[in-house]
Parts: sequence; C-alpha cells; structure tokens
Amino acid sequence: MRRGAFLLIALVAGWLSLSPARAAVDRAWNDVPLPRLMLWAWERPTDLRGLDAQVGVAFLAQTLLVRNDAVRVVPRRNPLRVSPATPLLAVTRIEGGGSAETASSSEAVAGMAAAIAGTMALPRVRGVQIDFDAAESERTAYRALVVAVRAALGPQVLLSITALASWCAQDR
Repeated sequence: MRRGAFLLIALVAGWLSLSPARAAVDRAWNDVPLPRLMLWAWERPTDLRGLDAQVGVAFLAQTLLVRNDAVRVVPRRNPLRVSPATPLLAVTRIEGGGSAETASSSEAVAGMAAAIAGTMALPRVRGVQIDFDAAESERTAYRALVVAVRAALGPQVLLSITALASWCAQDR
C-alpha cells in the first residue's frame, strides 16, 4: 500500500511539472513552513517530544463518522505530546457509509468542511489534511468536500488529501 501511495505522489509530481500552473503551486508550497520530513501520529497515546527540530507531525485531529448524510465529529481521544517547536498538520479521517449518498447533501458537505477547516484553530497547526478512502461511487461527493474545505480555509492555507493507490489504476 505504501508503495502505491509513493507511485501516486510521483504521478502527481510529474503532472504538476507539466502543468502551466506549476509556478503558482511551487510558490504556495514554498510559503508553507512545514519540514520535508513529517511523521504520522494516529489514535493512540504518542510522545514525540524528542524529535529533531526539522521534523513535523501529521496527527489525527478528529474522525468524521458519516452515515446517511448525518455527520458525527469524534475528536482525538488520546494525548499527543510534541515539543513546542514541532510543526503540525491536522488530519481528519472520514469514515463513510460506502454509498454515493453518504455525504452528498450540501448540508453534510458544509458541516464536514467546517469541521475540517476548524482544525486550523488547534495550536501550532500549519496545514490540514483529509484522509478518506473514497470508493469510486463517493468521489463526486469527495470532490465537493475538497472544494468546500478549500473555500473555508482560503487560498493561503495548506490543504492536502490522502489517496488510495488504486486511484492510479483502474478501480474495480
């Protein structure tokens, strides 16, 4: 799975290098004060206070449980300990219901976007990431969500998403 994710990153990087908007993308990424090395911290007690100053942490800030257009926000339950200088990326995990209708209403998308954008208010957070294993039938709703989160955050805030390696190949 990690190899597939690396492939996806390489493909996106290649696409960006051919894109006429590459200069704008490069400027945006250069303005983001995140280190090149980011560690992941998921839902368990984690102590990373001994990290080098050049290492950041992408941490699970919350999980959105989405069922039939109802969204329940479950905040991180376990402590994350980092040094005061550690840059953070707030990750929101989305657990969907597995159907295209899972989060398709404008109210559900708006609520999810507000919850995700709200993680920027957490201390030392320098960007936001959405982690959603969207099935092919959920991608239209996912796209609407990413657009809504971008609008809520504004153009200056780092927004990233995770992607399934299967998105690089034909899904079944």
